[in-house]
Amino acid sequence: MNISDSESIILLAASNLVTMRPPSQGLNKEALVEATVKIYKMLKEELNKG
Repeated sequence: MNISDSESIILLAASNLVTMRPPSQGLNKEALVEATVKIYKMLKEELNKG
């Protein structure tokens, strides 16, 4: 997978947002990855609008 610098920044932001959840929420790794991908797509879509 080839990721540009801007995509890397968006992915980092998505990952940071996902990990800002309250402690002991009990999410498994798959749920965290799913949430990160979903937020990444939302952020990328918003940036492409502007």
